[in-house]
Amino acid sequence: MRAFVRYSSIILALVFALAIAACSFLKGPEITDQVVENYINAYEGVKRVAPQFLSQMDQAGGDPAATQGDEAYHKIEAVIKESGFSSYAEFVQVNAKIAAHFSLLEGRGFADKMEQMHAIGTEEFDQALANPDLPPAARAELERARQEVIDNYARNKPYAEGVLKATELATDEKTLEVLRRHQDRLRKVFAGRDLPQNNQFFGRELN
Repeated sequence: MRAFVRYSSIILALVFALAIAACSFLKGPEITDQVVENYINAYEGVKRVAPQFLSQMDQAGGDPAATQGDEAYHKIEAVIKESGFSSYAEFVQVNAKIAAHFSLLEGRGFADKMEQMHAIGTEEFDQALANPDLPPAARAELERARQEVIDNYARNKPYAEGVLKATELATDEKTLEVLRRHQDRLRKVFAGRDLPQNNQFFGRELN
């Protein structure tokens, strides 16, 4: 039960992540399946030739002028062009647009799971509290934890929903549809490894 109490606070991370993503892009090149393929190849190529460069680019706000002094820049530019981009600047624009739309997709999925987990967790508390043999001290602790979960979720959910709605206004459904087809691959590329997908909570399946 204690682990579940922590889950509701994760919504705050969603709020901040999506707020940053929504501000990082607005307009950019059209995102197609081929562009995503080129992007994945470029992203992985850049990580091979200059592992620190992508984080430096993010710290510089994606500004090409701020990173051209890096000695690895020409190698990186070559990888980007070999992957199908006309320039480093185009790659930066695509990177920002994909990151914002991908964050929205992940945020929606996270919010849906949080809703299900909240309902399941509350039911688990109720089942435990229904035990007539529960000691008074344990009952009091469960009741306190249950109320904490409900209060945290009620407090954080409106912020998360507001950020999701605001981000939706700055994205387009066509790009989202393209990225849905590549969501698992992009997740792996950004994480640098396969991420286990935990679709169970208290032994119950999450949709």
